[in-house]
Amino acid sequence: MFMMIQEETTSTQGVRTTEADQRNWAWLEAAALAWVLIFVANVSLANTKVAVLGDAPANGIFDPSVEYASGASEGWLAYSAVFGGLTPFGPHVETHLAKTTDAGATWTFDSVPNASFSADLDMGGGVLLPGVWNYEVSSLVHDPDDPGAEWKLFSHRVFRKTEDNFTEEQNLPAYSWISYRTAADPAGPWSPEIALLSSGPLPPAPYDNVAVAVNSLDPSLTDLVVYSEPGAFYHQGTIYLSLTGLKVTGADRIVLLASDDHGTTWRYVGTPLSNFDAPALGHLSFDGSAIVSDRGRIFLLVTPESTGILHDGTLAFEFDSIAAGTLVRAAGVPVVRLDVPAQSGLPVERRGGQADYHALNAAGGLLQPAIHVEDLPEMFQFVSTHMSILPTPVPALSRNGAQVIVGVLAVIGVLVGCRHSRWKSTNAQSGT
Repeated sequence: MFMMIQEETTSTQGVRTTEADQRNWAWLEAAALAWVLIFVANVSLANTKVAVLGDAPANGIFDPSVEYASGASEGWLAYSAVFGGLTPFGPHVETHLAKTTDAGATWTFDSVPNASFSADLDMGGGVLLPGVWNYEVSSLVHDPDDPGAEWKLFSHRVFRKTEDNFTEEQNLPAYSWISYRTAADPAGPWSPEIALLSSGPLPPAPYDNVAVAVNSLDPSLTDLVVYSEPGAFYHQGTIYLSLTGLKVTGADRIVLLASDDHGTTWRYVGTPLSNFDAPALGHLSFDGSAIVSDRGRIFLLVTPESTGILHDGTLAFEFDSIAAGTLVRAAGVPVVRLDVPAQSGLPVERRGGQADYHALNAAGGLLQPAIHVEDLPEMFQFVSTHMSILPTPVPALSRNGAQVIVGVLAVIGVLVGCRHSRWKSTNAQSGT
């Protein structure tokens, strides 16, 4: 279109365009096309399905938690592996670990720190319920100040009942708690499991030997019955842990705890986000939290529940003060710094979005899960979005960035060369 305008101007006004003018137009065209190419490259890099080499659980992988030691080139991924032969999936869910040495471009299976196992649940009065103990929604964090236990793994241990000819499985959240292990290295060995956190009223005996009754930490928590979806984060000598606090009706708020002694004791920090905040943002509740940092700023990732949609993508809120457990707000409403919609083509009632991010995971960026019923039996999946939390001039350029830059420069060179040749040809025909 630029060329047509130039030619019309030359023919109607009898003004020969100068070489400098031609080059300016060429650079404008080339720059516009370059940004289009970068945009296309970013789109093509988005939502790359994560496959863990050496691990292929029948129903897929879910609940990513990515962590790197400060400045390390080696990264670790904790995730839920789902398998077992029931319809439509399970009943087993366990924590697996994978390792990357290329900033999240590829992942290789390493180990199973939390293995699901079959057992009978003691419901009292001689009643035994067959099922499995599962480990879900794990969170991996590196604590550099705790020699010999630098790596910490939090998971939601929950009983899932199974019965003969039972085609669906059902979690029993009343029989659950946040479990905890430590290790000097993610490759292991891991410490014995500790039943670390529960509400206090639950779980019932004989499973009530949990180290910390969270509801006892603050009077505002006494209406909560179960805690799930841990999100661990190390900052300035303190381990912070976000949790979904549930009432009997479901997710009610995101609770923030902290430990100043490497996970031995815990204190209540605050409730950065609750269902009271949801309507102003067009949602009903929040779940599936993680705490992450990007360029020195700290963020809370959550997945919102909307009408008819349990997990509807990922929202990122910025902490005003993580020490106080407060978010940046405008007129009392939490400010959304990033909104990553659920992946397209997913079932309306349940999509996905319990995401995680680490700045050193440059080749993968934010990791976001999704449920793909069309891919049964492998319905649980997550993707590398190649996105950072804070915007960059060229989003997602970190992955294959060199190839993109070289390609763009090549296109610019070709366009400029073609434009210059066209100018010479046009002026030669004009007798100059």
